[in-house]
Amino acid sequence: MKVFEKLFFVFYIPIGLWACLHVGVSWDELTEYQTLEINLQAIRGLFSGSLTEYQQLLSYGDRYYGIGFHLVSHAVAKFAQLINDQLSFASNIQSEILFAHLAVFGVFVLSGLAVKSILHKLSANSFMASLGMIAYLLWPYLMGHGLFNVKDIPFLFAWILATSIYINLLQLWYLALPINKKRMATQFVVLGLCTAWLLSIRVSGVMIFIEYAVFFVVYLSMGASKVKYILTPRNILAFGVSLVLGLLFLSPVYWHNPFEFFNAVSYMSHHPWDGDTLTAGKLLSPGQLNLFYIFAWLLIKLPTFVLLGWLVIPLVVYRSVKNRSGSIQGAALLNLMGLIFTVTSILLFLLILRAGLYNELRQVLFIFPLFFIVGFSGLYYFSKKLLALSLAITALIFIVDNISMFPYQYTYINEPFRQMDIGNKYEKDYFALSATRNVSWLNEHYSTDKNISCVYVSPVHLWNKLDQEKYPCVNGYLNFASSTAPFLFSWLIRDRVDLLPLPACTLIHEEQVSLPLSTRKMIMSQIFFCNPAVTEK
Repeated sequence: MKVFEKLFFVFYIPIGLWACLHVGVSWDELTEYQTLEINLQAIRGLFSGSLTEYQQLLSYGDRYYGIGFHLVSHAVAKFAQLINDQLSFASNIQSEILFAHLAVFGVFVLSGLAVKSILHKLSANSFMASLGMIAYLLWPYLMGHGLFNVKDIPFLFAWILATSIYINLLQLWYLALPINKKRMATQFVVLGLCTAWLLSIRVSGVMIFIEYAVFFVVYLSMGASKVKYILTPRNILAFGVSLVLGLLFLSPVYWHNPFEFFNAVSYMSHHPWDGDTLTAGKLLSPGQLNLFYIFAWLLIKLPTFVLLGWLVIPLVVYRSVKNRSGSIQGAALLNLMGLIFTVTSILLFLLILRAGLYNELRQVLFIFPLFFIVGFSGLYYFSKKLLALSLAITALIFIVDNISMFPYQYTYINEPFRQMDIGNKYEKDYFALSATRNVSWLNEHYSTDKNISCVYVSPVHLWNKLDQEKYPCVNGYLNFASSTAPFLFSWLIRDRVDLLPLPACTLIHEEQVSLPLSTRKMIMSQIFFCNPAVTEK
Protein backbone atom coordinates (compact mmCIF):
# COMPACT_ATOMS: atom_id res chain seq x y z
CA MET A 1 0.00 0.00 0.00
CA LYS A 2 2.91 2.38 0.67
CA VAL A 3 3.97 2.14 -2.97
CA PHE A 4 0.40 2.83 -4.13
CA GLU A 5 0.14 5.76 -1.69
CA LYS A 6 3.37 7.28 -2.99
CA LEU A 7 2.18 6.82 -6.57
CA PHE A 8 -1.06 8.59 -5.66
CA PHE A 9 0.82 11.62 -4.33
CA VAL A 10 3.09 11.69 -7.40
CA PHE A 11 0.01 12.51 -9.48
CA TYR A 12 -2.15 14.23 -6.88
CA ILE A 13 0.24 16.94 -5.70
CA PRO A 14 1.35 18.31 -9.11
CA ILE A 15 -2.24 18.31 -10.39
CA GLY A 16 -3.42 20.01 -7.20
CA LEU A 17 -0.72 22.68 -7.42
CA TRP A 18 -1.71 23.41 -11.00
CA ALA A 19 -5.40 23.51 -10.08
CA CYS A 20 -5.00 25.89 -7.15
CA LEU A 21 -3.25 28.40 -9.44
CA HIS A 22 -6.00 28.18 -12.05
CA VAL A 23 -9.09 28.10 -9.85
CA GLY A 24 -9.50 31.88 -9.87
CA VAL A 25 -9.85 34.38 -7.02
CA SER A 26 -12.78 34.13 -4.61
CA TRP A 27 -15.03 36.81 -3.14
CA ASP A 28 -13.42 37.08 0.33
CA GLU A 29 -9.75 36.92 -0.56
CA LEU A 30 -9.23 40.63 -1.11
CA THR A 31 -10.75 41.36 2.31
CA GLU A 32 -8.52 38.74 3.91
CA TYR A 33 -5.48 40.27 2.22
CA GLN A 34 -6.45 43.76 3.38
CA THR A 35 -6.84 42.46 6.93
CA LEU A 36 -3.32 41.08 6.82
CA GLU A 37 -1.95 44.38 5.49
CA ILE A 38 -3.65 46.40 8.23
CA ASN A 39 -2.16 44.10 10.88
CA LEU A 40 1.30 44.28 9.31
CA GLN A 41 1.10 48.08 9.12
CA ALA A 42 0.15 48.18 12.81
CA ILE A 43 3.18 46.04 13.68
CA ARG A 44 5.52 48.18 11.57
CA GLY A 45 4.10 51.30 13.17
CA LEU A 46 4.71 50.00 16.69
CA PHE A 47 8.29 49.07 15.88
CA SER A 48 8.86 52.55 14.43
CA GLY A 49 7.37 54.21 17.50
CA SER A 50 3.99 55.18 16.00
CA LEU A 51 0.61 54.26 17.50
CA THR A 52 -1.41 55.64 14.58
CA GLU A 53 -1.46 52.42 12.57
CA TYR A 54 -2.28 50.33 15.64
CA GLN A 55 -5.22 52.60 16.44
CA GLN A 56 -6.41 52.07 12.87
CA LEU A 57 -6.30 48.33 13.50
CA LEU A 58 -8.37 48.68 16.68
CA SER A 59 -11.01 50.68 14.79
CA TYR A 60 -11.00 48.28 11.81
CA GLY A 61 -14.34 46.52 11.37
CA ASP A 62 -12.75 43.11 10.74
CA ARG A 63 -10.07 43.44 13.42
CA TYR A 64 -11.03 40.05 14.88
CA TYR A 65 -10.41 38.25 11.59
CA GLY A 66 -7.40 36.10 12.39
CA ILE A 67 -4.19 36.31 10.38
CA GLY A 68 -2.43 33.24 11.79
CA PHE A 69 -2.44 31.49 8.44
CA HIS A 70 -2.20 34.60 6.27
CA LEU A 71 1.30 35.15 7.63
CA VAL A 72 2.23 31.72 6.26
CA SER A 73 0.30 31.81 3.00
CA HIS A 74 1.55 35.22 1.89
CA ALA A 75 5.12 34.35 2.81
CA VAL A 76 4.73 31.38 0.45
CA ALA A 77 3.13 33.70 -2.13
CA LYS A 78 6.03 36.16 -1.96
CA PHE A 79 8.52 33.33 -2.51
CA ALA A 80 6.43 31.93 -5.38
CA GLN A 81 6.32 35.36 -7.02
CA LEU A 82 10.11 35.58 -6.78
CA ILE A 83 10.47 32.22 -8.54
CA ASN A 84 7.84 33.23 -11.08
CA ASP A 85 9.76 36.40 -11.97
CA GLN A 86 13.03 34.50 -12.41
CA LEU A 87 11.74 31.44 -14.23
CA SER A 88 8.79 33.04 -16.07
CA PHE A 89 6.63 30.17 -14.84
CA ALA A 90 2.88 30.62 -15.26
CA SER A 91 3.41 34.15 -16.53
CA ASN A 92 -0.34 34.76 -16.73
CA ILE A 93 -0.67 34.39 -12.96
CA GLN A 94 0.83 37.38 -11.16
CA SER A 95 -1.48 37.94 -8.24
CA GLU A 96 -0.06 37.43 -4.78
CA ILE A 97 -3.51 36.36 -3.67
CA LEU A 98 -3.52 33.57 -6.24
CA PHE A 99 -0.09 32.32 -5.21
CA ALA A 100 -1.32 32.13 -1.60
CA HIS A 101 -3.43 29.18 -2.78
CA LEU A 102 -0.26 27.09 -2.84
CA ALA A 103 -0.09 27.19 0.95
CA VAL A 104 -3.81 26.40 1.23
CA PHE A 105 -3.43 23.29 -0.88
CA GLY A 106 -0.33 22.32 1.09
CA VAL A 107 -2.13 22.32 4.43
CA PHE A 108 -5.05 20.46 2.89
CA VAL A 109 -2.68 17.66 1.92
CA LEU A 110 -1.25 17.72 5.45
CA SER A 111 -4.79 17.47 6.84
CA GLY A 112 -5.13 14.25 4.85
CA LEU A 113 -2.06 12.84 6.62
CA ALA A 114 -3.52 13.88 9.99
CA VAL A 115 -6.83 12.18 9.09
CA LYS A 116 -4.88 9.04 8.14
CA SER A 117 -3.17 9.08 11.55
CA ILE A 118 -6.52 9.20 13.35
CA LEU A 119 -8.02 6.54 11.07
CA HIS A 120 -5.12 4.25 11.92
CA LYS A 121 -5.70 4.80 15.65
CA LEU A 122 -9.33 3.79 15.20
CA SER A 123 -8.77 0.78 12.95
CA ALA A 124 -5.15 -0.36 13.52
CA ASN A 125 -5.21 -1.12 9.79
CA SER A 126 -2.63 0.69 7.68
CA PHE A 127 -4.14 -0.34 4.37
CA MET A 128 -7.65 0.89 5.23
CA ALA A 129 -6.30 4.09 6.80
CA SER A 130 -4.39 4.87 3.59
CA LEU A 131 -7.41 4.10 1.43
CA GLY A 132 -9.52 6.34 3.67
CA MET A 133 -6.99 9.15 3.37
CA ILE A 134 -7.02 8.92 -0.43
CA ALA A 135 -10.83 9.08 -0.50
CA TYR A 136 -10.71 12.05 1.88
CA LEU A 137 -8.20 13.97 -0.28
CA LEU A 138 -10.30 13.28 -3.38
CA TRP A 139 -13.57 14.36 -1.76
CA PRO A 140 -14.59 17.17 -4.18
CA TYR A 141 -16.27 19.23 -1.48
CA LEU A 142 -13.15 19.54 0.69
CA MET A 143 -10.65 19.41 -2.16
CA GLY A 144 -12.55 22.24 -3.84
CA HIS A 145 -12.12 24.35 -0.72
CA GLY A 146 -8.53 23.13 -0.48
CA LEU A 147 -7.64 24.85 -3.74
CA PHE A 148 -8.38 28.41 -2.58
CA ASN A 149 -10.12 28.76 0.79
CA VAL A 150 -7.48 30.68 2.74
CA LYS A 151 -9.49 30.75 5.97
CA ASP A 152 -11.53 27.58 6.45
CA ILE A 153 -9.11 24.94 5.15
CA PRO A 154 -6.20 26.12 7.39
CA PHE A 155 -8.67 26.21 10.28
CA LEU A 156 -9.72 22.65 9.44
CA PHE A 157 -6.08 21.51 9.34
CA ALA A 158 -5.18 23.15 12.65
CA TRP A 159 -8.22 21.52 14.28
CA ILE A 160 -7.46 18.03 12.95
CA LEU A 161 -3.79 18.41 13.89
CA ALA A 162 -4.70 19.44 17.46
CA THR A 163 -7.13 16.52 17.65
CA SER A 164 -4.46 14.05 16.55
CA ILE A 165 -1.92 15.42 19.06
CA TYR A 166 -4.44 15.32 21.90
CA ILE A 167 -5.49 11.74 21.14
CA ASN A 168 -1.81 10.76 21.15
CA LEU A 169 -1.40 12.23 24.63
CA LEU A 170 -4.46 10.44 26.00
CA GLN A 171 -3.42 7.12 24.50
CA LEU A 172 0.05 7.35 26.03
CA TRP A 173 -1.51 7.28 29.47
CA TYR A 174 -4.28 4.80 28.63
CA LEU A 175 -1.84 2.27 27.16
CA ALA A 176 0.68 2.96 29.95
CA LEU A 177 3.46 3.53 27.45
CA PRO A 178 6.79 4.67 28.93
CA ILE A 179 7.39 8.38 28.55
CA ASN A 180 9.33 10.76 30.77
CA LYS A 181 7.76 13.84 32.32
CA LYS A 182 9.89 16.27 30.30
CA ARG A 183 8.82 14.75 27.00
CA MET A 184 5.18 14.82 28.11
CA ALA A 185 5.45 18.52 28.99
CA THR A 186 7.03 19.17 25.59
CA GLN A 187 4.04 17.58 23.87
CA PHE A 188 1.72 19.81 25.88
CA VAL A 189 3.72 22.80 24.64
CA VAL A 190 3.18 21.60 21.07
CA LEU A 191 -0.55 21.16 21.74
CA GLY A 192 -0.70 24.66 23.21
CA LEU A 193 1.02 26.20 20.20
CA CYS A 194 -1.23 24.30 17.80
CA THR A 195 -4.30 25.47 19.72
CA ALA A 196 -2.98 29.05 19.63
CA TRP A 197 -2.54 28.80 15.86
CA LEU A 198 -6.10 27.50 15.55
CA LEU A 199 -7.46 30.46 17.53
CA SER A 200 -5.36 32.91 15.51
CA ILE A 201 -7.01 31.70 12.29
CA ARG A 202 -10.59 31.81 13.59
CA VAL A 203 -11.52 32.82 17.12
CA SER A 204 -14.26 30.17 16.93
CA GLY A 205 -11.42 27.72 17.48
CA VAL A 206 -12.31 28.18 21.15
CA MET A 207 -14.73 25.29 20.52
CA ILE A 208 -11.71 22.95 20.50
CA PHE A 209 -11.94 23.04 24.30
CA ILE A 210 -15.30 21.30 23.98
CA GLU A 211 -13.47 18.48 22.20
CA TYR A 212 -10.69 18.42 24.80
CA ALA A 213 -13.24 18.18 27.62
CA VAL A 214 -15.36 15.55 25.86
CA PHE A 215 -12.39 13.27 25.17
CA PHE A 216 -11.10 13.64 28.73
CA VAL A 217 -14.50 12.74 30.21
CA VAL A 218 -14.90 9.78 27.84
CA TYR A 219 -11.49 8.39 28.78
CA LEU A 220 -12.21 8.80 32.51
CA SER A 221 -15.75 7.44 32.40
CA MET A 222 -14.82 4.35 30.38
CA GLY A 223 -12.12 3.03 32.64
CA ALA A 224 -8.98 4.97 31.78
CA SER A 225 -8.40 5.98 35.40
CA LYS A 226 -4.75 6.84 34.90
CA VAL A 227 -5.63 9.54 32.41
CA LYS A 228 -6.34 11.97 35.27
CA TYR A 229 -2.60 12.09 35.93
CA ILE A 230 -2.13 13.76 32.58
CA LEU A 231 -3.34 17.03 34.14
CA THR A 232 -0.33 17.66 36.31
CA PRO A 233 0.52 21.28 37.25
CA ARG A 234 3.58 21.03 35.02
CA ASN A 235 1.59 19.93 31.97
CA ILE A 236 -1.16 22.48 32.56
CA LEU A 237 1.43 25.26 32.87
CA ALA A 238 3.24 24.10 29.72
CA PHE A 239 -0.01 24.11 27.75
CA GLY A 240 -1.30 27.40 29.17
CA VAL A 241 1.88 29.42 28.71
CA SER A 242 2.47 28.20 25.16
CA LEU A 243 -1.19 28.86 24.30
CA VAL A 244 -1.19 32.43 25.60
CA LEU A 245 2.21 33.38 24.20
CA GLY A 246 1.45 31.77 20.83
CA LEU A 247 -1.90 33.54 20.53
CA LEU A 248 -0.44 36.91 21.48
CA PHE A 249 2.43 36.50 19.03
CA LEU A 250 0.05 35.72 16.16
CA SER A 251 -2.72 38.22 17.04
CA PRO A 252 -1.65 41.89 17.26
CA VAL A 253 -5.22 42.97 18.10
CA TYR A 254 -4.78 41.53 21.62
CA TRP A 255 -1.50 43.30 22.36
CA HIS A 256 -3.13 46.34 23.98
CA ASN A 257 -5.28 44.09 26.19
CA PRO A 258 -5.16 40.27 26.21
CA PHE A 259 -8.73 40.18 27.57
CA GLU A 260 -9.84 41.61 24.21
CA PHE A 261 -9.94 37.94 23.21
CA PHE A 262 -13.25 37.53 25.05
CA ASN A 263 -14.72 40.47 23.14
CA ALA A 264 -13.59 38.75 19.95
CA VAL A 265 -15.37 35.53 20.93
CA SER A 266 -18.58 37.39 21.73
CA TYR A 267 -18.47 39.48 18.54
CA MET A 268 -17.55 36.72 16.09
CA SER A 269 -20.05 34.21 17.51
CA HIS A 270 -22.77 36.52 16.20
CA HIS A 271 -20.86 38.16 13.38
CA PRO A 272 -23.08 40.81 11.76
CA TRP A 273 -23.86 39.66 8.23
CA ASP A 274 -27.10 40.79 6.65
CA GLY A 275 -27.27 38.22 3.88
CA ASP A 276 -29.02 34.88 3.73
CA THR A 277 -28.25 31.37 2.50
CA LEU A 278 -30.43 29.40 0.11
CA THR A 279 -30.99 26.08 1.88
CA ALA A 280 -33.36 23.39 0.56
CA GLY A 281 -35.37 26.09 -1.18
CA LYS A 282 -35.52 28.41 1.83
CA LEU A 283 -33.62 31.67 2.31
CA LEU A 284 -32.27 31.53 5.87
CA SER A 285 -30.41 34.31 7.68
CA PRO A 286 -27.57 33.58 10.13
CA GLY A 287 -29.92 34.33 13.04
CA GLN A 288 -32.20 31.47 11.94
CA LEU A 289 -29.66 28.73 12.64
CA ASN A 290 -31.48 25.50 13.47
CA LEU A 291 -31.32 21.74 13.05
CA PHE A 292 -32.95 22.00 9.65
CA TYR A 293 -30.18 24.26 8.34
CA ILE A 294 -27.35 22.10 9.67
CA PHE A 295 -28.72 18.73 8.62
CA ALA A 296 -29.93 19.99 5.24
CA TRP A 297 -26.31 20.80 4.37
CA LEU A 298 -24.79 17.72 6.01
CA LEU A 299 -27.13 15.40 4.10
CA ILE A 300 -26.09 16.69 0.68
CA LYS A 301 -22.37 17.24 1.37
CA LEU A 302 -21.37 14.02 3.16
CA PRO A 303 -20.45 11.10 0.86
CA THR A 304 -22.86 8.17 0.77
CA PHE A 305 -20.54 5.74 2.56
CA VAL A 306 -20.09 8.23 5.42
CA LEU A 307 -23.86 8.49 5.85
CA LEU A 308 -24.09 4.70 5.85
CA GLY A 309 -21.31 4.50 8.41
CA TRP A 310 -23.19 6.83 10.74
CA LEU A 311 -26.35 4.74 10.33
CA VAL A 312 -24.61 1.59 11.59
CA ILE A 313 -22.68 3.35 14.38
CA PRO A 314 -25.33 2.65 17.05
CA LEU A 315 -25.20 -1.08 16.28
CA VAL A 316 -21.38 -1.17 16.25
CA VAL A 317 -21.04 0.72 19.54
CA TYR A 318 -23.81 -1.32 21.21
CA ARG A 319 -22.18 -4.63 20.30
CA SER A 320 -18.78 -3.44 21.47
CA VAL A 321 -19.95 -1.97 24.78
CA LYS A 322 -22.27 -4.88 25.62
CA ASN A 323 -19.83 -7.59 24.59
CA ARG A 324 -16.27 -6.90 25.69
CA SER A 325 -15.08 -9.28 22.99
CA GLY A 326 -16.72 -7.09 20.39
CA SER A 327 -14.95 -5.89 17.28
CA ILE A 328 -13.94 -2.49 18.65
CA GLN A 329 -12.33 -2.20 22.07
CA GLY A 330 -9.76 -0.33 24.12
CA ALA A 331 -8.40 3.01 22.95
CA ALA A 332 -10.12 2.69 19.56
CA LEU A 333 -13.53 2.56 21.23
CA LEU A 334 -12.65 5.51 23.47
CA ASN A 335 -11.49 7.57 20.48
CA LEU A 336 -14.61 6.73 18.48
CA MET A 337 -16.89 7.67 21.36
CA GLY A 338 -14.88 10.85 21.88
CA LEU A 339 -15.36 11.88 18.24
CA ILE A 340 -19.08 11.04 18.24
CA PHE A 341 -19.73 13.08 21.39
CA THR A 342 -17.49 15.88 20.11
CA VAL A 343 -19.48 16.32 16.90
CA THR A 344 -22.84 16.15 18.66
CA SER A 345 -21.71 18.50 21.45
CA ILE A 346 -20.38 21.13 19.03
CA LEU A 347 -23.54 21.06 16.91
CA LEU A 348 -25.64 21.35 20.07
CA PHE A 349 -23.46 24.24 21.25
CA LEU A 350 -23.95 26.07 17.94
CA LEU A 351 -27.72 25.61 18.17
CA ILE A 352 -27.93 26.81 21.78
CA LEU A 353 -25.68 29.79 21.04
CA ARG A 354 -27.54 30.47 17.78
CA ALA A 355 -24.18 31.19 16.23
CA GLY A 356 -24.18 33.03 12.92
CA LEU A 357 -23.49 30.51 10.14
CA TYR A 358 -23.93 31.36 6.47
CA ASN A 359 -22.71 30.24 3.03
CA GLU A 360 -23.58 26.66 4.05
CA LEU A 361 -21.29 25.28 6.81
CA ARG A 362 -17.94 26.64 5.71
CA GLN A 363 -17.24 28.40 9.04
CA VAL A 364 -17.32 24.98 10.72
CA LEU A 365 -15.75 23.07 7.86
CA PHE A 366 -13.64 21.15 10.41
CA ILE A 367 -16.66 19.03 11.42
CA PHE A 368 -16.65 17.32 8.01
CA PRO A 369 -13.37 15.40 8.57
CA LEU A 370 -14.76 14.40 11.99
CA PHE A 371 -17.94 13.12 10.35
CA PHE A 372 -15.79 11.36 7.74
CA ILE A 373 -13.66 9.62 10.39
CA VAL A 374 -16.68 8.43 12.39
CA GLY A 375 -18.50 7.22 9.26
CA PHE A 376 -15.36 5.38 8.12
CA SER A 377 -15.06 3.70 11.54
CA GLY A 378 -18.71 2.68 11.66
CA LEU A 379 -18.53 0.97 8.30
CA TYR A 380 -15.11 -0.54 9.11
CA TYR A 381 -16.37 -2.31 12.22
CA PHE A 382 -19.61 -3.28 10.51
CA SER A 383 -17.96 -4.83 7.44
CA LYS A 384 -14.36 -4.28 6.35
CA LYS A 385 -15.09 -5.66 2.90
CA LEU A 386 -18.04 -3.33 2.45
CA LEU A 387 -15.89 -0.36 3.50
CA ALA A 388 -13.04 -1.30 1.16
CA LEU A 389 -15.46 -1.63 -1.76
CA SER A 390 -17.21 1.62 -0.84
CA LEU A 391 -13.93 3.54 -0.60
CA ALA A 392 -12.70 2.21 -3.94
CA ILE A 393 -15.94 3.07 -5.75
CA THR A 394 -16.17 6.45 -3.99
CA ALA A 395 -12.59 7.35 -4.92
CA LEU A 396 -13.28 6.59 -8.59
CA ILE A 397 -16.47 8.67 -8.55
CA PHE A 398 -14.58 11.49 -6.84
CA ILE A 399 -11.94 11.51 -9.57
CA VAL A 400 -14.63 11.92 -12.23
CA ASP A 401 -16.33 14.59 -10.11
CA ASN A 402 -13.15 16.62 -9.70
CA ILE A 403 -12.44 16.60 -13.42
CA SER A 404 -15.96 17.53 -14.52
CA MET A 405 -16.67 20.09 -11.80
CA PHE A 406 -13.40 22.04 -11.77
CA PRO A 407 -13.10 24.73 -10.44
CA TYR A 408 -16.42 24.39 -8.61
CA GLN A 409 -15.80 21.17 -6.69
CA TYR A 410 -16.82 22.80 -3.43
CA THR A 411 -20.42 22.86 -4.74
CA TYR A 412 -20.34 19.03 -4.62
CA ILE A 413 -23.60 17.22 -3.90
CA ASN A 414 -23.44 13.57 -2.88
CA GLU A 415 -24.54 10.68 -5.08
CA PRO A 416 -28.18 10.16 -3.96
CA PHE A 417 -29.17 13.82 -3.88
CA ARG A 418 -27.58 14.77 -7.18
CA GLN A 419 -30.16 12.54 -8.84
CA MET A 420 -32.85 14.88 -7.61
CA ASP A 421 -33.78 18.26 -9.03
CA ILE A 422 -32.25 20.32 -6.23
CA GLY A 423 -29.86 22.42 -8.30
CA ASN A 424 -31.80 25.62 -7.61
CA LYS A 425 -32.61 24.84 -3.99
CA TYR A 426 -29.13 25.29 -2.51
CA GLU A 427 -26.55 28.06 -2.54
CA LYS A 428 -24.03 27.56 -5.32
CA ASP A 429 -21.16 29.85 -6.23
CA TYR A 430 -21.14 31.93 -3.04
CA PHE A 431 -17.37 32.38 -3.46
CA ALA A 432 -17.98 33.87 -6.93
CA LEU A 433 -15.22 31.85 -8.63
CA SER A 434 -17.22 32.04 -11.83
CA ALA A 435 -16.35 35.75 -12.09
CA THR A 436 -12.85 34.87 -13.32
CA ARG A 437 -14.22 32.72 -16.14
CA ASN A 438 -16.89 35.24 -17.03
CA VAL A 439 -14.24 37.96 -17.33
CA SER A 440 -12.19 35.75 -19.67
CA TRP A 441 -15.25 34.94 -21.76
CA LEU A 442 -16.22 38.59 -22.17
CA ASN A 443 -12.67 39.63 -23.04
CA GLU A 444 -12.20 36.90 -25.62
CA HIS A 445 -15.58 36.03 -27.07
CA TYR A 446 -18.00 38.92 -26.80
CA SER A 447 -18.17 41.77 -29.27
CA THR A 448 -19.00 45.25 -27.97
CA ASP A 449 -20.60 46.57 -31.15
CA LYS A 450 -23.92 47.21 -29.39
CA ASN A 451 -22.89 50.45 -27.69
CA ILE A 452 -22.87 48.96 -24.23
CA SER A 453 -22.93 51.71 -21.60
CA CYS A 454 -21.81 49.67 -18.59
CA VAL A 455 -21.31 46.19 -17.11
CA TYR A 456 -23.18 45.63 -13.85
CA VAL A 457 -21.62 42.92 -11.70
CA SER A 458 -21.15 41.70 -8.14
CA PRO A 459 -18.67 41.65 -6.54
CA VAL A 460 -17.00 44.42 -8.53
CA HIS A 461 -13.45 43.73 -7.30
CA LEU A 462 -13.35 40.33 -9.04
CA TRP A 463 -13.91 42.00 -12.43
CA ASN A 464 -10.80 44.21 -12.37
CA LYS A 465 -9.23 42.31 -15.28
CA LEU A 466 -12.09 43.09 -17.64
CA ASP A 467 -10.72 44.77 -20.77
CA GLN A 468 -11.00 48.48 -20.00
CA GLU A 469 -10.89 49.45 -23.67
CA LYS A 470 -13.88 47.27 -24.46
CA TYR A 471 -15.68 47.88 -21.15
CA PRO A 472 -14.72 51.27 -19.67
CA CYS A 473 -17.63 51.18 -17.20
CA VAL A 474 -17.85 48.40 -14.61
CA ASN A 475 -20.22 49.00 -11.71
CA GLY A 476 -22.17 47.29 -8.96
CA TYR A 477 -25.88 46.51 -9.15
CA LEU A 478 -26.89 49.90 -7.76
CA ASN A 479 -29.05 51.88 -10.22
CA PHE A 480 -28.75 49.38 -13.08
CA ALA A 481 -32.55 49.35 -13.42
CA SER A 482 -32.57 53.08 -14.17
CA SER A 483 -30.15 52.74 -17.09
CA THR A 484 -31.57 53.93 -20.41
CA ALA A 485 -28.75 52.60 -22.60
CA PRO A 486 -27.84 48.96 -23.37
CA PHE A 487 -25.81 47.23 -20.68
CA LEU A 488 -24.49 43.85 -19.58
CA PHE A 489 -25.65 42.23 -16.37
CA SER A 490 -23.96 39.33 -14.52
CA TRP A 491 -25.94 37.27 -12.03
CA LEU A 492 -24.70 34.65 -9.56
CA ILE A 493 -27.65 32.30 -9.63
CA ARG A 494 -29.43 31.41 -6.41
CA ASP A 495 -33.01 30.83 -7.45
CA ARG A 496 -35.19 31.54 -10.47
CA VAL A 497 -33.73 34.13 -12.81
CA ASP A 498 -37.22 35.41 -13.63
CA LEU A 499 -37.32 36.99 -10.18
CA LEU A 500 -34.76 39.56 -11.29
CA PRO A 501 -35.99 43.01 -12.34
CA LEU A 502 -34.28 42.84 -15.72
CA PRO A 503 -35.66 44.91 -18.61
CA ALA A 504 -35.64 43.24 -22.03
CA CYS A 505 -32.60 41.02 -21.44
CA THR A 506 -31.12 38.23 -23.53
CA LEU A 507 -28.92 35.48 -22.14
CA ILE A 508 -25.51 35.60 -23.85
CA HIS A 509 -23.37 33.38 -21.59
CA GLU A 510 -23.97 30.66 -19.06
CA GLU A 511 -21.25 29.37 -16.73
CA GLN A 512 -22.18 25.88 -15.60
CA VAL A 513 -20.77 22.69 -14.17
CA SER A 514 -21.90 19.16 -14.90
CA LEU A 515 -22.60 16.71 -12.13
CA PRO A 516 -21.46 13.18 -13.08
CA LEU A 517 -23.92 10.30 -13.01
CA SER A 518 -26.65 12.78 -13.86
CA THR A 519 -27.84 14.61 -16.94
CA ARG A 520 -28.53 17.73 -14.93
CA LYS A 521 -26.29 20.79 -15.26
CA MET A 522 -25.70 23.02 -12.25
CA ILE A 523 -25.77 26.58 -13.58
CA MET A 524 -23.45 28.84 -11.61
CA SER A 525 -23.86 32.26 -13.22
CA GLN A 526 -25.33 33.98 -16.26
CA ILE A 527 -24.54 37.10 -18.28
CA PHE A 528 -27.31 39.03 -20.01
CA PHE A 529 -27.37 41.73 -22.67
CA CYS A 530 -30.06 44.20 -21.67
CA ASN A 531 -31.56 46.93 -23.83
CA PRO A 532 -34.04 49.13 -21.94
CA ALA A 533 -35.13 50.71 -25.22
CA VAL A 534 -36.72 47.43 -26.30
CA THR A 535 -40.24 46.92 -25.00
CA GLU A 536 -40.80 43.51 -23.43
CA LYS A 537 -43.45 41.51 -25.15
